[in-house]
Amino acid sequence: MRTPKHIVTIIAAGAIAVAAGATAVAVADHQGNGNNGMGQRQGAGMGDGRGMDNGAGGTMGRRAGVRGGSRMGQRSGMGQRSGAGMGDAPRLPARTNQAPLSTNETAAVTYMREEEKLARDVYVKLTGTSGNPVLTRIAASEQRHMDALGRVITRYGLTDPTQGKTAGQFQNQTLQQLYNELTAKGSASPAAAVEVGRSIERLDIADLNSREATSKHTDVRWTFQQLERGSNMHLRAFDMQTS
Repeated sequence: MRTPKHIVTIIAAGAIAVAAGATAVAVADHQGNGNNGMGQRQGAGMGDGRGMDNGAGGTMGRRAGVRGGSRMGQRSGMGQRSGAGMGDAPRLPARTNQAPLSTNETAAVTYMREEEKLARDVYVKLTGTSGNPVLTRIAASEQRHMDALGRVITRYGLTDPTQGKTAGQFQNQTLQQLYNELTAKGSASPAAAVEVGRSIERLDIADLNSREATSKHTDVRWTFQQLERGSNMHLRAFDMQTS
């Protein structure tokens, strides 16, 4: 079994990588195919620029790679100083589709807002019974997931289903029942709490993926993609505690 300290490092690294990835997409597009190596390195948050050797070759390629890597490293450092740099909830991109959200898109955003609250509330609850610090870290990440969806809700003038709801309270009764079941199951033992975490992240990944596929607004789809990446990192952290 991996130590909680190691798992926390994995979570923090994943948060920084997600934030760095959004910036690296624009950099890679600008540099073109010849610099694909550097773009991939930057997207992973490595910041060493060695991939440039393959794309451009020679001394100039290496120097350009170092400069690009240095800039990327500085951005990653800023993220660490600000608490993983928003990590799982980076800034919402500009709106490109001026049409309102469809009924399905609205339902997807509001449902996922509550599902992220479910994850946060369950982890906070189980931290008290299991004493697992990884749950505390991931609960904070789930709050950033909620914040990301909150920005979408604000942008499109949607009704926030979590408004006025305290921890463990949900508008959606299916989620309410799930919260009750998961907290009871996870409170049985520290190992049970980890298993509950794995179940929640698998559910989250599946739901984000299916809703992403039906969205016609790029900012909404992008948000779902970012949160799915974060959830995959959470699942990996939980999986490592069982190995």
